[in-house]
Amino acid sequence: LTAISTRRGGNRWRASVSDINPALSTRRNKPLSILGIESFVPRVMVGGPVVGDRVFVAQSLHYRYSSRDIRSRPQNERIRRESLGSFTRVDARLGARHNLTTSLAFVPERRRYANLGTFDPPEVTVNTRRHVLTAVITGTSAVSDSAMLDNTVHISGFESHSDPQANTPMEILPGGNRGSFFNAQERR
Repeated sequence: LTAISTRRGGNRWRASVSDINPALSTRRNKPLSILGIESFVPRVMVGGPVVGDRVFVAQSLHYRYSSRDIRSRPQNERIRRESLGSFTRVDARLGARHNLTTSLAFVPERRRYANLGTFDPPEVTVNTRRHVLTAVITGTSAVSDSAMLDNTVHISGFESHSDPQANTPMEILPGGNRGSFFNAQERR
């Protein structure tokens, strides 16, 4: 079990940006010959009061890009991953003893050439797309000075797509594979 305690928007508006420096990819054995971006994972957060001392919002975005080199393949054949995570939290004070917290997370992700490897060239690989959506509503009420009532509703959705590069039959050979091992799939 993992418990994550998220930060609510405070009494003052604040914003932050972090991890804005990309990691660069270089030619093999030539560290000063830059080919492009290998990874980039910036984060942005904004939060503050919406209605005085009663309603607060916190919004964060997390972008992730990575391009991984497979040492046994030509350097221009890479596994690529891209995602953009969004998390929103709204806190409301409904009264002196009642609070309501709502959070919504949405994370779409794309991978190109997901299973690229020594014996699996790009035409054998699969591209994947995934979407995760989570919504949580929590209400707390102080029933007395020593008792609290806590209610939570949690809804999650997940969707996954697999798209092959080709429609030809898979051939497993000593020097490497050809064709398509994967078929198009969709799961919810």
